[in-house]
Amino acid sequence: MSQEALSQPMLAWSSDLYTGIDTIDEQHKRLIAMFNSIASADAQCSDDETLRIQSLLRELLEYTNYHFRAEAELMLAWPTDASRRAKHLKEHAKFVAFLGRANALAAANPIDVANHLLAFLAQWILHHIMVEDTRMAREVMALQSGVAVPSETPAEPTAEDMAMDLVSSLNDSLVQRSFDVLDLNRQLRRSVDALECQALHDSLTGLFNRRALYAELDKAMARARRHQKSLAVCMLDLDDFKSVNDTYGHEAGDMVLVTLGKRLQRILRKTDFLARLSGDEFVLLVEDIDRLDDLTTLLKAVQEAAETPISLRGDDTVRLGTSMGIVIYPFGNEDTGGVLLRLADQALYNSKAHKGSREEIWTFFDQGDGTTVLRSEHRKQS
Repeated sequence: MSQEALSQPMLAWSSDLYTGIDTIDEQHKRLIAMFNSIASADAQCSDDETLRIQSLLRELLEYTNYHFRAEAELMLAWPTDASRRAKHLKEHAKFVAFLGRANALAAANPIDVANHLLAFLAQWILHHIMVEDTRMAREVMALQSGVAVPSETPAEPTAEDMAMDLVSSLNDSLVQRSFDVLDLNRQLRRSVDALECQALHDSLTGLFNRRALYAELDKAMARARRHQKSLAVCMLDLDDFKSVNDTYGHEAGDMVLVTLGKRLQRILRKTDFLARLSGDEFVLLVEDIDRLDDLTTLLKAVQEAAETPISLRGDDTVRLGTSMGIVIYPFGNEDTGGVLLRLADQALYNSKAHKGSREEIWTFFDQGDGTTVLRSEHRKQS
């Protein structure tokens, strides 16, 4: 479809739509123009147009309210037939409620809402202008000129009126049913999103869990290869955490884990990844490392966060030591996420085994010659 075809309006203003009241006619023209804008944006189906549809639907709701207030004030200033006025205003209220629901659903899926909305909007606008508003305008203009309400206004609906009302009612029911389906789909999507979130997050700390860690580790390794950067896989474990549970209870132990998780989240970069592996074990993925000094700075911040005293309920506080095991990727020719975690775990075990003699709380996995080489250093040596 050409750009010119996409921009063609679905509704065109014609002499059949004139009511004879200038202010109302100008407002009708504006409503039709807004409808055409929504139709054009829906035809484009781009991300930018998706946001535009949401904005246009909000604007349509606001302007419709303004237009309906103008009509209500006109019918009060020139009192039309009470029963017809009540029916007219009831249709206004129904339409505003409908647009309100459309706006709520459009927050999740504006394209689908617009697709289901356009046919109904076109029918409603034309029917309301040509029937309800035209009848209202005839009464108002007659009252303004001191003439009795035109006799051709039927006291009882004609067959044509009844047919148009039936079509309007059926169309209303169909679009409401469509919105019901969209609403159910939105609720289902929320439920699925919630389940996916639960599947990837630790229920206690809200951090990512083991499943999410394995998925992210594969992605982080791929990014490291693509960008020719090093990746650090750091496994952290609290020293003597069992004593907290034994002395203060498991609720206090949970408080320690939650507090530590929040502290670590505050100090890590946006590109870093933090997960709770199990118990008091956490894993950090630190990407884009060029120099070992950069990693060391972050590790010291992690150490400070972990070893700062944590307040429990009442006046109790605990201060725990921390051990870390680290492996730098790339490490070997057969690196996998599982291998890297196993090597980091071995380095963690070595760190805990030498708590009394180690200079730092972290230990790098020994590559055989006692050195830790980053990818950037590989490039310098080659």
